[in-house]
Amino acid sequence: CILSNKSDVGLNTWHSWVSASCIEVAAKYEIPQLLTFGASQDVIDKVKEDHDYYKYWAGKTWPQPAHLVTGYVEAIDQAIQNGTFSPASKTLGIYGVDEDWGRTFAKAGKEGFEANGWTCAVEEYFALGTTDYYAVLNKMKDAGCTLICGTMSDVNAATAFIKQADEVGLDALVICDGLGWLSEWYELTGASSDYVIDMIPQYATESGQAFVKEYTEKFGYEPGPSTAGLAYDTAGFFLKVLQTTYDEYGELTSETIMKCWEEKVRTGELIYTMAEDDAIMMPAWDYSDPDMYPDPIVDGDHYCFPVVQYFDGKAVPVYPDSMAAQELKVPEK
Repeated sequence: CILSNKSDVGLNTWHSWVSASCIEVAAKYEIPQLLTFGASQDVIDKVKEDHDYYKYWAGKTWPQPAHLVTGYVEAIDQAIQNGTFSPASKTLGIYGVDEDWGRTFAKAGKEGFEANGWTCAVEEYFALGTTDYYAVLNKMKDAGCTLICGTMSDVNAATAFIKQADEVGLDALVICDGLGWLSEWYELTGASSDYVIDMIPQYATESGQAFVKEYTEKFGYEPGPSTAGLAYDTAGFFLKVLQTTYDEYGELTSETIMKCWEEKVRTGELIYTMAEDDAIMMPAWDYSDPDMYPDPIVDGDHYCFPVVQYFDGKAVPVYPDSMAAQELKVPEK
């Protein structure tokens, strides 16, 4: 595709296993791939260890889980401190799809919760497309897990896991990271998804709500915060990079676009914000922190996701307090 179409630059990709393959293609042909979605630690390691070769994988849209998972740990800890969650023990179950993203997230979740006093009793990974989880869910139930934390990559797997957790009577709060990315997840889970915890971008601003309204009127359904919202932000940033490249260097080529990214974006001279640009999801897209790169700066003033809890198919922010619509809740016994 790169050769036949004579591509100069690319925008976005999806899923870590796709990124793990495509980063090699971008590097080999020296084609900048801007603002990619794959969160894989493998991608981060390659960019950090051999930047000159892998620099064409320019800026990740989805930060590594270690930067984001803190929100889950803090949300659960706050609920315990507030008395809204009183687990019989701090016993943790970890699960995930058996690929780069699933294991990267699960490792970060396990380490984050263990550092906060939780003990992992069960850790299981599943092949992509698995839909039978009764054995592992009963194993978590027998181990006394009061919290389970993980992620799936396809809607059938994620919804089967959630429904079956309800069916076996697992008395635990469920973190299913990324559930809200998946289409028709509520139609497939129904009430079983009530109280499930996720961390996902929200349309929290007036400009974001205006985007939702216009999108829904045009296409007949509401836009997903990730598939549409983050894509909208990154497309706007992409266009700003291209315009800056043309203004500064007089032409748009792989070489000039890469030069702009290295000289303008990575130095913090060029960022994309709600205040000055057309961003609707994040306060600021800023790639100037060398310790975080190729991830953006993650904090409340830059890139941040609220922790949400699902009720009747709707995401309700519960953490941090600045974004929360209510406190985290647990099912009544």
